[in-house]
Amino acid sequence: AIQQDIEATEFQTAGELRRDELGEVIAAFMRTFRQISDAINQRKLAEASLKKSLAQAASYSDALDRELNQGRVMQANFLPEFLPKKVGWEFAAFFRPARQVSGDFYDVFELPGGHVGLVIADVCGKGVGAALFMALSRSLVRSGLLGAASPSEGLRRANRWIIKDTTSDMFLTLFYCVLDPLNQTL
Repeated sequence: AIQQDIEATEFQTAGELRRDELGEVIAAFMRTFRQISDAINQRKLAEASLKKSLAQAASYSDALDRELNQGRVMQANFLPEFLPKKVGWEFAAFFRPARQVSGDFYDVFELPGGHVGLVIADVCGKGVGAALFMALSRSLVRSGLLGAASPSEGLRRANRWIIKDTTSDMFLTLFYCVLDPLNQTL
């Protein structure tokens, strides 16, 4: 429970100044009383300033949480909403970032000839920077792979685009394979 401060009582002494030991005690008491009162007032000002700072920090934290939640939703939108359906095959995915947003991603997409492209990737780092790099990388990898004559050609193309469009020291590790459901080869 928070206690409220009690207003200090004003101490009164006789109007005449005493020049004896009792006068010295009264003067020392009054000096100490003023010092304590000043310290209490300074503490109250500091407490009010801290309360204001706490309210500002809480407001900033709430705004940051809203933005990170928006980023989480946007990142989830980069992941495939539906996975391909192939006779005799079942595709499933589970994604849970270590933080609200991350650099991990996967992709599953149809290729010509009934084949399926599968991507699992991890951008270095965590948080917002990794999530932004993930969004760029995921788009460039998918664009590079779709319509490529071979997986290696598609990955080389995507790699060139990522290097060209990136000025940071970020990178990603990526696993890509092509599934041929009819011949049951990967």
